[in-house]
Amino acid sequence: MQGKTTRKNSKEKIKVSIIISAYNEEKNIKRVVKAVLKSKLFAEVICVNDGSTDKTLKILECFGNKIKLISFKENRGKSYVMVAGVKSAKGDIILFCDADLTKIKKSHFLGIIQPLKFGFADQVLAIRESDLEPFKKLTGERAYFKKDLLPHLKKFEKTRFGAETYLNHAFKNKRTYWYFEKGLVQAGKGGGTFISQVLCADKYLKEGYEILSEIIRQKKPSQTKEVKKIIKRINKTYERYFSLLKKFLSERDIKQIWEKDIKKIIKQS
Repeated sequence: MQGKTTRKNSKEKIKVSIIISAYNEEKNIKRVVKAVLKSKLFAEVICVNDGSTDKTLKILECFGNKIKLISFKENRGKSYVMVAGVKSAKGDIILFCDADLTKIKKSHFLGIIQPLKFGFADQVLAIRESDLEPFKKLTGERAYFKKDLLPHLKKFEKTRFGAETYLNHAFKNKRTYWYFEKGLVQAGKGGGTFISQVLCADKYLKEGYEILSEIIRQKKPSQTKEVKKIIKRINKTYERYFSLLKKFLSERDIKQIWEKDIKKIIKQS
């Protein structure tokens, strides 16, 4: 009887830090942070603002000392800010959480934390309700023991947008627990006009290139240089088309499109 009590107490002593990375998430960040605080499951709530140009930082500042706030003036990329959060964290377990969720609750957090606490897994990945293969592996809701993350931080922070891809590879031979519960939903990407989608396309292209480069670097390191050359050529082609498109638009037109459409798409992406 005494042995059981000891094991229970040791699990209760395990502290969990949650890291929420945010870039231009003024529509969603308040809701996500409130859900985290309401759960009362975390020893600390670390919010990292990745150079947002909207009201994300102001919203986070309103939470005061309820959260630990890290803010970068310029966009550094998801991997970099996640690593900044880990370095600041004091918990034994690190739970990463994206800021673009429309629904998340206490049971979701518990489902991600408990497999680690009870020794069932080395990494826990939460499946979002609408995610299909192969996007399940790119989930932003995932948890690890901090001690297991520390040896990877130096390489991890350099992957920019390849955060999830890097972690999947780093822990590919570890015990992985897939958690699913209805209600874990990511905000959808906005529509906007055709021109606005073209104008903000490079954000998605750059992110896609980063992920592709990280996958190649891990799977076939010998081809990394060749892939970078291909990406460079694609970028040049895109820049040519982009410069042609701008010739048909005045500076005022571009500014209006940015204000009305592109900001909306970026916030919802």
